[in-house]
Amino acid sequence: MYTMDGFWVPRLGVRTPPTMVGREPGWSTPTEGLATFVEAPLRRADGDCTPLDQQSEVPIVLISAPGAVGKSTLAAQIAARTGALLIDLAQAREVGANTLTGGLARTELYAEFLNGDVSVLIDGLDEARIRVTHGSFQAFLEDVSNLATPDRKPIVLFGRTSAIDAAWIELHDLRQDPPILEIQFYAEDAALEFTKRQIADMRAGAANPRATADADAKAAMQILKRLAAQAQTEDHEQHGFVGYAPVLIAVAKRVANETNPSALVAELEAGKAEVSLASIADWILNREQTKLDSLVFHDTTLNSKLYSPNEQIDRLIEAVYRMPHSHTLPSMNAIDAQTYHEALETWVPDHPFTDGTGLQPSSAVFGGLIAAEALKRDWACENVREGELRRHKINPFIWAFFLPNGWQLLERFSTNHDDEPHDSIPMANLGLVFNSLQAQLSRTESATLVVDAPDAADNVDGEVTSINADVEITRHLASTTSVIRLQSEADGTIYFGSQVGDIDISGNDLNVDCVSDETRFLAPVSIDVATLAIGNGGVVVQRSARHTDEDEIVTLKSSVFDSGTRKVTVQSGVQLLVDWPGNEIHPWGQYGRPEFPAEMDAVLEARLMRLRKMLLLFRARGRGQLAKFKGAIDHGRRTRGAGEGVRLRLIEEGIFEDRDGVVYVLNTEKLNEVLGLTYFDIRAAKVNERTIAFLQRCE
Repeated sequence: MYTMDGFWVPRLGVRTPPTMVGREPGWSTPTEGLATFVEAPLRRADGDCTPLDQQSEVPIVLISAPGAVGKSTLAAQIAARTGALLIDLAQAREVGANTLTGGLARTELYAEFLNGDVSVLIDGLDEARIRVTHGSFQAFLEDVSNLATPDRKPIVLFGRTSAIDAAWIELHDLRQDPPILEIQFYAEDAALEFTKRQIADMRAGAANPRATADADAKAAMQILKRLAAQAQTEDHEQHGFVGYAPVLIAVAKRVANETNPSALVAELEAGKAEVSLASIADWILNREQTKLDSLVFHDTTLNSKLYSPNEQIDRLIEAVYRMPHSHTLPSMNAIDAQTYHEALETWVPDHPFTDGTGLQPSSAVFGGLIAAEALKRDWACENVREGELRRHKINPFIWAFFLPNGWQLLERFSTNHDDEPHDSIPMANLGLVFNSLQAQLSRTESATLVVDAPDAADNVDGEVTSINADVEITRHLASTTSVIRLQSEADGTIYFGSQVGDIDISGNDLNVDCVSDETRFLAPVSIDVATLAIGNGGVVVQRSARHTDEDEIVTLKSSVFDSGTRKVTVQSGVQLLVDWPGNEIHPWGQYGRPEFPAEMDAVLEARLMRLRKMLLLFRARGRGQLAKFKGAIDHGRRTRGAGEGVRLRLIEEGIFEDRDGVVYVLNTEKLNEVLGLTYFDIRAAKVNERTIAFLQRCE
């Protein structure tokens, strides 16, 4: 429905691109689209089923997509077809109160815009949001809102899902009701067409690229079918990564680097060629090593020892992250060393994983691979982790390469839950890997990180050396929840970037460090740790467009709090509760957690702690129902001490309902009736007389 010819051209019209006076950074009027462009489907994603062509008076349209899907490509293509003005906020001045109005005035396009003769497309909303304070971002959107009126062409904003959600909330507060269109992954036919065009573009410099066109297409089709089969779930639904543009580009590069694609087709048809995202990358690395065959060494054994896949990754990390590294190479004479050094000067910049300069990855897939491998190397992990967390955009493929069976884990554990971890991960990398997974999800999916380490109330016998971290992925349209269980060390620091959302972290030996200057907490968030560190640039607490009202609370608790920020902004519709020594000092005083009633003694406090930990484990499964796998609740660590009495009382009084021996469902009506609390009240740590009476019955 929302195609170039069916929606954008009729809606924006086709005009000669406007003539700008002077130059404004990031502002352009593209006249030619990409030859490789293939339209991806757009779907209405804001809950309104009314077609936009029946809503003529829509002054603002939001375009959302997960990372690296092709928002900027679509924006440029629309501009080229319609003659619209394209503003790339990643290249433009920092946004603020006069960004759009001032830019139109400086380029002498203001009058044409007011007359409806200039259409405006604004790309890079996520970069703009990260580069400035929350107040400046609000002021920018207010400027957009003031200029957007029903009698003009709609202003179209493009950004990642989280940035679009934040923009929608701000614009809604400004009494705008912008529709959200989400870019979908390519369907099977479009994915193949996109891949074929990418291969043709990569082979453009070859002597006779048409000679391999048929074999290229067959090879691409075989690889895509194999990838699709791997991503198919038990109910035959496929995960969208097979239609993900960066994945298709990686497939194209795999085929385009094959000198004999007909032989590749034969291997694929015979089942001899391994096909996976990792295997595609491995094949490219192994093929790059064959470049040694063109070199003449005095020591002929060097051809099998140098430029291994591992060494290539080391050199790519070194180049992309500007991190000098001392490589361990086999012994060789001066002439052989010089020969190899001269070859490396061309090989690394021209590597298929880079953009031709050797300084930037050629796609999000290979960028994710390089980052993930860097996190596994002691000499690179700390700098790379902090660098990636400080980026405007988290790479959506780091998680898939860091966890060896990333894609398979996402699908395999869609219904079952057990106590055995599916993979291990260092605590320090957990936040980045989780943020990467979040960046890959669509607007109809959400992921929650749950880390619940033992504490004094658990009465754990012996030293605890490892803990579990659960990543719960909910696909709201399909009403399914996947659980990936990871194992990590029992103490350490979890690092996050500028945006922290959908997490529940608890542990007396755990720390949380938000490394960016400004931190945005997107409810729901629950942190209860030893040390919490936040940057000095300010804190913004926002509600999330993906959750219901009863989730919209942020609770922060720590024994030590480290931050010099003097500015906290809490949006309407979300609650902030903090608890640490000195939290009465500005700017935190008004957000302090309520004091417990005088009747609460040490025994009841221990029972309350177990009660809250059990109840806060619940997450929505399907259509809003709060449920948790029984194994997670009945685990001995949760039922030790006061925990067993609390669990039995919750079952006896009908608050926990056993469903088929698999999950407990939380009966929220009984919760309110017996404890006098809602689930939201539990998250807010509220206590009343009925709560105390219940705790007293938990013998």
